Parts: sequence; C-alpha cells; structure tokens
Amino acid sequence: QYPATTIGYDDNGSVTTVTTLGIGDKTYPYFAEEFRNLFSHNTISEMEIHITQDEWDGLLSDMDANEKTGNYRKVRFVYRGIAGDEIMDEVGFRTRGNTTRVIPEDSEGNYHRAHFKLKFDKTFDLVKGTAEYDALNDRRFKKNREINLKWNRGDDATQIRELYSYDFLNRAGVYAPKTGATRLYIKIGDNTKVYFGVYTVIESIDKTFLKKRYGGDGN
Repeated sequence: QYPATTIGYDDNGSVTTVTTLGIGDKTYPYFAEEFRNLFSHNTISEMEIHITQDEWDGLLSDMDANEKTGNYRKVRFVYRGIAGDEIMDEVGFRTRGNTTRVIPEDSEGNYHRAHFKLKFDKTFDLVKGTAEYDALNDRRFKKNREINLKWNRGDDATQIRELYSYDFLNRAGVYAPKTGATRLYIKIGDNTKVYFGVYTVIESIDKTFLKKRYGGDGN
C-alpha cells in the first residue's frame, strides 16, 4: 500500500534526489557522507561519555531538583565508527524523556539505563561575541548540532524495532529523523567505564533537520 522510495546520492553535487514511485521526485538538500554514515543501519558504532565526578553529581542533582531538567553538563565525547573517529571536549550532556525519563544512578550507586541528549554547539558560560563562543556555537558533529540517544525499552530483544520504524517512514517519503545504532559507555571520574548497552542514535528535529529537508533557513 505504500510506494517504494529509492534515494540517489551525488557526493559531488549539492542535492540529494529522492524518487518516490507513483508520486514524483523530491529534491532534498545535500546529506554529507559523514552524516549518512553516522546513521547507517549496516553497522554499530561505539560512543563514550567521559564525565567528571562533579559534573555527574551535578547531573543527578539537577534531576533531584527537577526531573525534567534541561540543564546540560560538560563531558568529553568519544566516537568510533565508519563516520570517522572523533573526540570532542565540552559537549553538552543531559538526560531526556517525558514520562520515560530515568535517573541514571540511584542513591545506592546502582546504574540505570536512561535516554540522553548530546549538544555539540552548547556554549555554557562563554561570552557571546568571543572567539571561544563562536567556535563552540558553530561546532557540529557529523553535520549535527545535537543527537538523541535512546535505549530500547520494554521487551525488544531484537534492538531494532525503533530503527525499523524510522527506516520505514523514511522509505515512505516521510520527513522522519535518521537513525543508527551505537554501543554506549559512560566513564565517571576515575572509575572504570560502564557499558550502558545498545542505544538508538536519533537525529534531532531542530533547525539543522529542517534545513536538510527544506533548504534555505528551514523556515
């Protein structure tokens, strides 16, 4: 019942042409190769979050004060995968979710899987107009301002139901986020890094998302 969609990429061009059979062609702004590789369904990347004990305690305190806090904490972000290995310092990091938000460490020191958000253009307390501010404000990770990391809740032992759903929507021509998969590790202070499991990497719906689909300023 749904038309098939084929996507043709031209690495030397400025556009991505999406042909939806029976509907006609849609022309998207160019999706860079590193962006496409980040959201590949053919591999699983690795991501590490390195956070100081003080910043981790601050993240937990933020949630104690307001479970749905939007406050970001500073982390070092490490990526290993086909999109190109990369290390970035002073990346914004917080939990996310509405009714699904979980505190990642309880009062007894037990870790819990939670949804997270990474913001690569977070400027924290830098002064606007300075070179340092501009550098962080313009920073992107594989052409993304931010990404969401979501663990597969419930009984999805396959770890791919959400990936499949997003892929289905994209193939049907819907402006849905791109997704990939990663193994997530978190290293707190001098402690041994903790494996949090396989997460779905989800493109954030923001200004960059709109620009990629509609061109111009995305308005």
